[in-house]
Amino acid sequence: MFSTADLELIRWTAERFPGLSLKELAQTICENLPWKVPNGELKVHACPALLEQWSAPGLVPLPARCAHEPYRRARLPVAAEEQAVGDATMAALHAMGFQRAFGAHQRYWIRGQVAGASR
Repeated sequence: MFSTADLELIRWTAERFPGLSLKELAQTICENLPWKVPNGELKVHACPALLEQWSAPGLVPLPARCAHEPYRRARLPVAAEEQAVGDATMAALHAMGFQRAFGAHQRYWIRGQVAGASR
């Protein structure tokens, strides 16, 4: 399937651009060969698996994997009493009342004062 010249191009690309991620390296190799599926798109999904197979016997050097920190959602502290007031306000004033939300959702509470209004 691949010629010796193709393997040399892949090896040269991996050695020449060590800062590329595996995905970027696969994209570059697919563009340079050109390695495409019948509809004309690049085979960027199959290329990383092939590169990993070739890296085991030392045919192609792969870039080091980046250590990413796990994703952590930003959480703002909300006092329990503020949450209770918000829930009660929704139950009293919203047309659909209040029901506990499921899935991803946001809560926001807007506070303000109207000039000249008495409360």
